[in-house]
Amino acid sequence: MTNRKYILSVDINNSSGEEIPINNIIEEWLYCALSFVNHNVTEINNDFELSLRVVDEIEMRALNHEFRNKNVVTNVLSFPSKMNESFDWPLGCPYHLGDIVICASVLNKEAQAQIKTIKAHWCHLLVHGLLHLFDYDHLHDDEAIRMEDLERAICSKLGFSDPYK
Repeated sequence: MTNRKYILSVDINNSSGEEIPINNIIEEWLYCALSFVNHNVTEINNDFELSLRVVDEIEMRALNHEFRNKNVVTNVLSFPSKMNESFDWPLGCPYHLGDIVICASVLNKEAQAQIKTIKAHWCHLLVHGLLHLFDYDHLHDDEAIRMEDLERAICSKLGFSDPYK
């Protein structure tokens, strides 16, 4: 966890028809996750923004098919902006991290099947989505261990149990 102070603005759009946590809670969880990230973008910038879109299963399937070539519904997708790879981001302007998309109905079903609170699963998937915006991944065992350990630490800091148990 870093001692740096950040500004994080989150644009939340819920088109799912499902109930979601209140904006302040979502922002608190994402801010906490951001404070754990060690990435060149967080070394250069301290003012960030991201978009969170909460969708239904039809939209999530379409997004997963279009961007990952997988015609199935999933719980969370992340779309990193990677603006720092395109040009030097102007200091003093909020850095757009990217977009997180969550399918609320899938999240709710998973929480029930995994015997977790919906609140804990929301926290976990938001943390998971944010870490993907910073190139964390779980395609290989070593990457998965690193990412999951960080997710556990963040969720624990926020008062939730191990999301993988």
